Amino acid sequence: MDHSEGVSGIRDPDSPRLSHSFLWMFAGWGTYAVCQWALLIVLAKFCSPDMVGIFGLAFAVNAPIMIFFGLQLRLVQATDAGGEYSFREYLGVRTLTTIIGFVVVLLISVLFNYTSRAFVVIALVGVAKGVESISDILYGLLQKYERMNQVSISLIAKGISSVVAMGGLVVATRDVVWGVFGLAIAWTLVLVAYDVPRVVQILRAESGGEEFHGGTQPKIWPGRLFRLVWLALPLGVEAALFSLAVNIPRYSIHRYLGEADLGYYSAISYLMVISGRVTLALNEAASPRLGRRYHDGDKKAYMRLVATLLLIAFLLGGAGVALALLFGKQILTFLYRADYGEHKDAFVWLMVAAALGCIGDVVRYSMTAARLLRTQLALMLLQVVTVWIGCALLVPLKGLVGAAYALCIAAAMRVGTGVVVSWCNTDRWIGMEELGKPYVDAQDNT
Repeated sequence: MDHSEGVSGIRDPDSPRLSHSFLWMFAGWGTYAVCQWALLIVLAKFCSPDMVGIFGLAFAVNAPIMIFFGLQLRLVQATDAGGEYSFREYLGVRTLTTIIGFVVVLLISVLFNYTSRAFVVIALVGVAKGVESISDILYGLLQKYERMNQVSISLIAKGISSVVAMGGLVVATRDVVWGVFGLAIAWTLVLVAYDVPRVVQILRAESGGEEFHGGTQPKIWPGRLFRLVWLALPLGVEAALFSLAVNIPRYSIHRYLGEADLGYYSAISYLMVISGRVTLALNEAASPRLGRRYHDGDKKAYMRLVATLLLIAFLLGGAGVALALLFGKQILTFLYRADYGEHKDAFVWLMVAAALGCIGDVVRYSMTAARLLRTQLALMLLQVVTVWIGCALLVPLKGLVGAAYALCIAAAMRVGTGVVVSWCNTDRWIGMEELGKPYVDAQDNT
């Protein structure tokens, strides 16, 4: 049957209110972020800064690679209002690229000759990120039908189970290796016990049994696989470059200052993630509607929603900076230990970078909905070069504060260029129904 018919067959006549979807995504991402933060707190209190640094290094090595090979297919799927590709095709591409990504992580770990403990932690984090990657593509289907409550429940389950498994093993063993092993097991259980049944439920309702024949097995047709990869490749590269830009300070700190300082930075910088999760939840809740409004050529509604998202991001980011300025040292001392509180200046500037990043994320999601994918790639490459040069110059001179400065400069550049490019493209609005198929990158000629 036609995929678009299946969509109309299972979607409620009235889509959930955006505020309802946002609250669910905020609850999910907020709980997940707090739980991941709790893991860092446990590591900081029960392990040495060196072990915290190894944990941060493992995620810094894995993140850009796994994100690149993930191709941001979840977002492409969630905004695929025309049903150009089936869920099984998205799953097939994601499964294949996840395996390739994990192999690349292992090869890079060998190439850089990390210590045996670091290699084991990197490999275990790679397994956990691979499991997370499969859950992510399942979320794409749930998000497409605005089942934000189910995505949220899964994120909450992942967060709580990771605290129980990893946190418990870290407390019992004082060893980050056993902790990350528990993390991988916890995420696998949530995938099998919750995520897969939810997707099976949607596929059954969508097709009445016809397309569900073959279950949730990935579908890989070489011709369509390459077309889907080609469509998503700019977005995957852009997301990987974004992750690389975030992690370049970690590479620089590890090189110039060592694992202990990397441990301090990893713990302090995670507070940036907390502030970003709110706008992430809002952006993900709004992305299907952004995609539909662009697809329908409703320029006024599209721009109004983008303006609302930008205002919320600005207010939330400013609140984070104010808290860091007023209570930075007390917050770090209370959450971690007194020695972490000595890095208040780095904390303040990291929160400035986080505020700029929240605004930049709104710009990125709006450009994705408008399918300005290759334009985003160029802008993100510029950001990576900026943060790399900034860290090379400032980390040896200013330490952790220098890394924060570099992030601020790069984030400000990203926001400014993104706004300019988006504004220049508003006068070239084309209703997607005029193009013959959904989401052809017809406007991306900059």
